[in-house]
Amino acid sequence: MLTSIADNTQLASEHLEHADTALNDARALAAQPAGQQGGLVEALQAAEKSTHEADKLLAGIEHAEEKHPHGAVQPVRSGYGGGAGNYGG
Repeated sequence: MLTSIADNTQLASEHLEHADTALNDARALAAQPAGQQGGLVEALQAAEKSTHEADKLLAGIEHAEEKHPHGAVQPVRSGYGGGAGNYGG
């Protein structure tokens, strides 16, 4: 595996864990009565963003060899902006 994408699987896994946490938070918020669902949209957006980032990381692995057959690949890294409940990111 190319060095520049060696961490992509781990990073993608972390993004998916964050997405799962955000979705669980969103489910809990959605179960609240109207007027008490503050943060629901942000939680859903955080889950979507984390899933998209994981997809980009995995696509980097899938396409690295065909795009850069000699191993000259830049790192494909991205942070998701924080831990559970931090949807500002």
